[in-house]
Amino acid sequence: MKKLTAITAVFLSVTAVLSVSMGTLPAVYAAEETDLLYAPPLPAVNSQPRHQTCTALSEQAKAYYSGTYSYNNLSALTGAKDNSTSEEAANHNALYDALHTLMSETHQNYTGYSGIKAGSLAYYWASTDAVSGSSTYTMFYSDVSADTENVDLNREHIWPKSRASFQTSRGGADLHHLRPATEVINKAKSDHAFGYIDGTYTKNFQARTYMEAPYWTYEDDDLFECKDDVKGDVARILLYVYCRWEQPNLYTDIPVDRLPEQDSQSTDNGKKVVESLDTLLQWCECDPVDGWEMERNDLTQQVQGNRNVFIDYPELAWQMFGVELPKGMATPTRQGCEHHYVPSERREASCEKDGVYRLVCEKCGDENHRRLAHTGHENKDADAYCDHCGEAVAYSVPFALTDTLQDGDHLLLVHPASNTTAGKTVSAGGKLETLPVKTNKNTVYAPFDSAVVHIEKTENNTFLFQSDGKYLTSTSGGNKLEWKDVPELCSEWRIEPSETAGLCYIANAGAVSSGKQQYLEYYSGELTTYTKAEKPAFRFALYTVQAHLWDEATGRCQLCGEIRQEQPDFLLGDVNGDGKIDIADATMIQKYAAETEDLTESQLLAADANADGKVNVTDATQIQCLIAELIDNLISK
Repeated sequence: MKKLTAITAVFLSVTAVLSVSMGTLPAVYAAEETDLLYAPPLPAVNSQPRHQTCTALSEQAKAYYSGTYSYNNLSALTGAKDNSTSEEAANHNALYDALHTLMSETHQNYTGYSGIKAGSLAYYWASTDAVSGSSTYTMFYSDVSADTENVDLNREHIWPKSRASFQTSRGGADLHHLRPATEVINKAKSDHAFGYIDGTYTKNFQARTYMEAPYWTYEDDDLFECKDDVKGDVARILLYVYCRWEQPNLYTDIPVDRLPEQDSQSTDNGKKVVESLDTLLQWCECDPVDGWEMERNDLTQQVQGNRNVFIDYPELAWQMFGVELPKGMATPTRQGCEHHYVPSERREASCEKDGVYRLVCEKCGDENHRRLAHTGHENKDADAYCDHCGEAVAYSVPFALTDTLQDGDHLLLVHPASNTTAGKTVSAGGKLETLPVKTNKNTVYAPFDSAVVHIEKTENNTFLFQSDGKYLTSTSGGNKLEWKDVPELCSEWRIEPSETAGLCYIANAGAVSSGKQQYLEYYSGELTTYTKAEKPAFRFALYTVQAHLWDEATGRCQLCGEIRQEQPDFLLGDVNGDGKIDIADATMIQKYAAETEDLTESQLLAADANADGKVNVTDATQIQCLIAELIDNLISK
């Protein structure tokens, strides 16, 4: 999103006045990659105030809808038969098709994205986005004037570029779509989807104010919420882009292979741009069209030739999706009800299920509702169970702090500076998610979703980190992580002590960038690999559980996901598996008891000569007694 300075905004306001008084010379500019089109003159400055409900169609609007596209003809068309996804809603939808054709065929001129010259977005904003005939325009989301001191401006794609088939041409330079916005709010909005946050979530969200304009962000659910009297503007812009530019990912994610053809710059990821169809329509209803929007529609039509039909007839959105129109809804063609909502039902959210808050208008019976987001489990006392509902939220076995790793350990990597552990999910950018942990002295209870890794020691004196049968692997140059089915050099990790007691560095044996070894790093809330620095971001603590925690019903280890293999028949006492019982077997048990040699699980089964469930020197003695013929046989299992 290109940035304009406040000085530029003032210059634009002066340019607007001069253009109106002296006339604007015809100009040629590039709107599409190959087309050169005439730039229409600057229209009159928007004379309407913001946020005063529009009670009538403009004369321009009335003239726009005629013949095949008269309102009577449009309102007779059928809408979606299935609105379960925004892609499906557009299929076999006669009204959607007609509106797309109308707004596309009347779109005669295209604005340019960059600069402030005639024909550019910023050039026309001086007229279309002015308020009450002012000499400068206002910022979307905030209503802050562009000539306010220290205001930085951005060209704001209301439909995020990363979720669209266009960047800075076509829908990415459409005057109905692009708006001037303050850099502060624009950065917070980022490419998040629109949705309800305030009153829906109880924790982890950010509530901010910019020059008295409130806004909210919630990173966990990828959401942004603007102030109430802009919500309708947002909804009607999204509806326009969805229909005019045929973008299918309005309120549902769409696989990349089913997205429309993209321009050369596009990086469309197919993610939805509003949290739900309910939210989209509620925003369109709760903030009715104002006189400023209607006049902006007129002024934009004078530039481009087309209109946003959802400003003139917002009720067509409900018809297009096959949804019943709300009772008493205000539109430019009908005054509507001055709603007075009272509580009807409130069902509180639980740890895992959303609640709902329903309201009903005393005058017309219109219903409104708000989702109350589930709160999630809490485990402040670190006892492995949710403090609210009692459900198990962590493995019941405690992980113990250690400074060494043994083959077969189950490892929990903990980053003490952030009190987090590694999760199992890798982002598109190659970073490993992290999850919060609760530590109690030298023990930790791991969240169920954490990446508990089963340790495999290699001949290179390094370790493989295996979870659910996959190996944690770095790219050869570092910076990115992934889980691979088969280990390779970059799957080998080396533990190095740090200058802080109890903490260590974790190097990747095969990841070298510019001749420098790459180390596991906690960066911006996730794990990645990078060149080691002497700072907390690279220092980790090791917490382990030695044995598998088998689920008897599934035969799967609840810690690392390994499937328990059926144990082969074995000869009790034959620890080394050579088919006979002799002093070599007793010696192996003695070394294991002295912690100078490790035994595999099958060897441990054979080594438990007295069948007491433990392997110690008593078992070695039992074997020695058998060899000396002091006993006839070992105790059979």
